[in-house]
Amino acid sequence: MKKSVLSYQNATKYIIETLRMAEVFTKDMKKIIDNTEKVTFESELQFWFRIAIRTAIDYIDALVYRLGFLSKEIIKLREDEKKIYSKPKEKNLRLFFKELAIAINSKFDVEEDDKFLNNYYDARKIRHRVTHPKKLADLSVLLEEYRKVVDAYEWFDYCLKKISRHRA
Repeated sequence: MKKSVLSYQNATKYIIETLRMAEVFTKDMKKIIDNTEKVTFESELQFWFRIAIRTAIDYIDALVYRLGFLSKEIIKLREDEKKIYSKPKEKNLRLFFKELAIAINSKFDVEEDDKFLNNYYDARKIRHRVTHPKKLADLSVLLEEYRKVVDAYEWFDYCLKKISRHRA
């Protein structure tokens, strides 16, 4: 196993900074969701749906990147040789949460409910369509799609908070 590029002290600072970032993202999403619920015109609603979709998935991506890196570095620091991968290069949210739980000594096991994971993967497809439209219709967001993205965001945020609260 390669040597970690972080010390425990730096890893702790990195965790604190990442959790502060999560607080900022959470406040942003709450404002977006609140504003979306107040909108009455369809044209404005589409705008807020697209903002919510981009923000939710970008939030998840940013935290997965930062905390995924951190988890691997802490595991290296501990020289924990456990094989937690079911496939050599598999990278998904289930694996991310397993790594994070190991890294921060959390006893919380993320729900293995595929509905939430499928919502997340569907939400990523919706975000990709809205962010990189191939035709005008790609910019239209159905209420069901918006709700799916918000559900994915809320599930991710819930799991992240639960993992940090269940530390050993």
